[in-house]
Amino acid sequence: MASEDKRPRYKINIGNVNISNHYFGGRLRWSDPPPDELKTMEEAQARIDELYEAGVPFFSKEGIRFVYEQCQRKPRRGEMIYVKDITGALVEFECQTGDVKGEIEKDGVKLEYILLDPVISYDCRAHLKHHLWWAGIRKERPPFCSLTIQHPSLKFYTKTKEPVNPWPTQPREKVAETFQTHSQDWRETEVAKKLVQFLTTHAATHPITKIVGLALGAISYHYDTRPRCYIQHALLLTLREWLAEREKTEDVVCYAQDPGYRSVDKEVLKEHGIEVIDDPRAWLEIDDESVVYSVSPNVPVKEIVADIARPAIVIWERVGFMDGDQEGKMSCTDPSNMTKAEDTRPHLSGVFTSLGHAPFVQPSSYLRPPMASQAERPIDVEERQGLRAIRNFLKVRTTPLWDSKASKFAGLLTTSDYINVIQYYFQNPAALDQIDQFRLDSLREVEKALGVAPPETISIDPERPLYEACRRMLESRARRIPLVTNDSQTDRSHVLSVITQYRILKFVAVNVGDTQKLRRPLGELLLGTYDNIATASMDTPVIDVIHILVERSISSVPILNSEGVVYNVFEAVDVIALIRGGTYDDLGLTVGEVLKKRSPEFPGIYTCSLNDGLDTIFDTIRKSRVHRLVVVDEHFKLKGVLTLSDILHYILLEGENDEV
Repeated sequence: MASEDKRPRYKINIGNVNISNHYFGGRLRWSDPPPDELKTMEEAQARIDELYEAGVPFFSKEGIRFVYEQCQRKPRRGEMIYVKDITGALVEFECQTGDVKGEIEKDGVKLEYILLDPVISYDCRAHLKHHLWWAGIRKERPPFCSLTIQHPSLKFYTKTKEPVNPWPTQPREKVAETFQTHSQDWRETEVAKKLVQFLTTHAATHPITKIVGLALGAISYHYDTRPRCYIQHALLLTLREWLAEREKTEDVVCYAQDPGYRSVDKEVLKEHGIEVIDDPRAWLEIDDESVVYSVSPNVPVKEIVADIARPAIVIWERVGFMDGDQEGKMSCTDPSNMTKAEDTRPHLSGVFTSLGHAPFVQPSSYLRPPMASQAERPIDVEERQGLRAIRNFLKVRTTPLWDSKASKFAGLLTTSDYINVIQYYFQNPAALDQIDQFRLDSLREVEKALGVAPPETISIDPERPLYEACRRMLESRARRIPLVTNDSQTDRSHVLSVITQYRILKFVAVNVGDTQKLRRPLGELLLGTYDNIATASMDTPVIDVIHILVERSISSVPILNSEGVVYNVFEAVDVIALIRGGTYDDLGLTVGEVLKKRSPEFPGIYTCSLNDGLDTIFDTIRKSRVHRLVVVDEHFKLKGVLTLSDILHYILLEGENDEV
């Protein structure tokens, strides 16, 4: 009999354990070596300045979203996350989730850090130059990444595996009471009164739909008894109250984003109408009708905002130390040296010298210069024209489970639900005898048992633009959306129809001739998934493929031979055909045996290459019922997978900020 393992284990399941203040940078390297290699630190720093002065965006919503969606998939250790640097080169970061890093403190105490899921880090021009001065040119490290990957961590004592809690929090009641007190005190200060007066005078007509607070600090930390973070949030409340008064409504959208927030912060702020959101959602929310407010942040807020939007109002506190100097030997996380530029839109930017202790300083407008006009390739011009035509078309076109007790729409029953149920009963074979008594209202319990996120229940009124339906589908990651209308006489909802991604894209393919302008190749667009693709062989048991479908939340798995050649694609709907009639014996078959049971009318799989553009893919969608395309090389070996979600995301969001 094996001896019991008595080694200490990490004690993670403790309610008050917080993420440490130690972040670990990811391993990075060029995905493809750049053609013009820079050999000295001075050359690299000059290149950064050259790009910055030319108006090249260091940050974009598309770039942030591209990295964020990869992080959201929770890549495993060793998998790659891809980032485009400011030169346009592709850089890959190796995921280190689960790694353990050691450290010895000055008193000799040994510590260990467990690396958590990756997050995005933001580097401004000054920080990029400073890192070059500090680390020099290294062939294996790309120097131009304004977006990088880091891993937060949990901290433990090596010997006992007890957690080290770097950020103990105060009781919720105390935090709420202290915040209320400081908010009242703040409202009575001259600074607060002058701020309201200034906003009322200068921003009375600015179109404003939301307020976004960034890096205002957590108010719950036990160690910090200073009023700074409380006052910063009190100012955020002042902005919300001012806008509510101006608009004559309490329904004001007010966000706050800071990685330091804990559950206590979220609860207390929610009581005051402030919704805490996670990075990078704030950057994706900021637009021309936003108020942006930030105080001495540890991220380059002003540079990011200047690249991604032109907010109605920007308020910040001037940092107390200098930006990077000529040689890049000093670093600042949020530099104030953005070039003043003429702009026809009204902007209001405020500077505080010290919140609560000094008078309000006359606002100034600090905006990056617009992107210098550069010669575009004809293919890029046509691509942009084609995307604009599709969006304009969708914006002028209008576009289910039923809860019998409440008489309202309750969601959609999809193949994913069937797959989840099969997975559940496979893990709980003793309950299989009761499968005939399974009720649909038990689906949520199945999802909870499997650790699967429940689908978001979304719908849309048929009178709304089709473009809005598409955006909702992307935001919720749904593949279909019901059209639900409300009967004003009975006050009951009616499901009229369900539209899918395929039907939307087919509608576009048939009615928008400008899809023929989308000729940029997939390899250039980086459209689709090309890393960490789940695959199977003809001999793989079907139940193993079902496990993959559930674990990855995907609807298909490419079937390959031993040399990586694509033979077929196993789809979630193939499982439904197996269990039709209530028999489950066929789940023990191999993939090859199951695929033989397909209907003779099965159209086969659709493929494309990295050289194909969306023009040819829309031609395929126009002629055939396509749900995905397998990207292959000239030898029919698997390169990637292109889904309808990828295509819809691209035609709706690519270059959206440039159009604005």
